[in-house]
Amino acid sequence: MEDTEETETVKKQLERTFSDPLVKSLTPESLFTKIQLESLIIDYTLGALTTSYIPPEEKIGMLKISRGKTRGSYNRTLAKSKRKLTSMLSSIVLTGYLGILDTDSVINLAETVANLHKLQEAYLNSQTTEENEPNTKLRHTLSIQIISEIENRLKELTERPTARNSQ
Repeated sequence: MEDTEETETVKKQLERTFSDPLVKSLTPESLFTKIQLESLIIDYTLGALTTSYIPPEEKIGMLKISRGKTRGSYNRTLAKSKRKLTSMLSSIVLTGYLGILDTDSVINLAETVANLHKLQEAYLNSQTTEENEPNTKLRHTLSIQIISEIENRLKELTERPTARNSQ
């Protein structure tokens, strides 16, 4: 079966995404497995690219490791990924509502996510241009700085003083 233009776009997106140092750093700390992230990326990227029906078998073929995957296992993985995403977002809303995360922290987190998305687009676009040594070193240096900033922001969010530990 010959790959469609959409299939090729998604495969390239997956390859670039999982070679991104920031993705490599954040994935182990996230709630998602690599296959769950792949499934979400496939689903959301295809949704943005086309309104045409894409058979599950074609989506399965886009996975890095598709051997042995069935329509049912792919659909279960995708459904579980979407439930985790909903749970994660609900947890952020709940902790904000309860005052565990203050409004400023949630705003800072949203701003960080928006900035990261812009940086990811720039990173992915820089990979589509001709590779050269200075670009690679610059991306690596920026990735290390960004990863450090994210780790610090997340630490600030989760280590905010409470009544019990501030004494």
